[in-house]
Amino acid sequence: MSKGASAVETSGSAGIIIGVIACVIIILVLALVILYRRRRNIRKLIVVTPAVGPTKSSSADGTSDSHSSTSSSDMVSSLTLSEGASASAKARMTRAQELLKAWELDAREITILEKQLGEGGQGVVVRGLWHGIDVAIKQPRLPKGRSGKQNAFGSTSALDSYNQALRREVRALSRVRHPNVIKLHGVCFGPAPMLLMSYAPSGTLQDALDNHKFQTPLETVQLLAGIARGMEAVHAHKIIHLDLKPENVLI
Repeated sequence: MSKGASAVETSGSAGIIIGVIACVIIILVLALVILYRRRRNIRKLIVVTPAVGPTKSSSADGTSDSHSSTSSSDMVSSLTLSEGASASAKARMTRAQELLKAWELDAREITILEKQLGEGGQGVVVRGLWHGIDVAIKQPRLPKGRSGKQNAFGSTSALDSYNQALRREVRALSRVRHPNVIKLHGVCFGPAPMLLMSYAPSGTLQDALDNHKFQTPLETVQLLAGIARGMEAVHAHKIIHLDLKPENVLI
């Protein structure tokens, strides 16, 4: 009986040892597989480029001049990119000039009817007539002299600054055509800068609020919906108004 029990214990111990060895072998194999896959993934991420060494060019006296072969190609690439950017900038400038020229009007065809309809930070709006059409004319606010009276522009830089602002406004308004966005008729840069837009006989939203209009919820909702549609059209052209207020909303 003792010999049989000893044999069973010996075989059981051997089985345990074999099982442990098998587990260790499996773990080692899995570790090797994981390590191999990681190395293969790393190799895929690495972009191997051929090394560019110095090249030698023999001169007439038999000497060799070493230089980097990439320097000339880099210079050519830089020049090509610079020329391309310059050509693109010139093309954009040409298109902008053509756009402004297409919207430019003759000042002799414009008649001012009223002194002032409204005013803003940089300009005033007056009522005018152009080819038989009632228009709102935006003009620069003339600087005041020491006496308090308005006079002509005191400096050329002030006039140039206002004309530049008019150009930006023309480029913006000319891109948007929507029933809830004021319509642009044209621009005049001389002898006096003027921006011609559609005339709104009902005035501004501020005027309507002062006169207690838009009393019903339906009228208010329709008004807000029109403003929202106009702003949506402006934003669709990547333009930000920056000064949305009742004085700048026309009825």
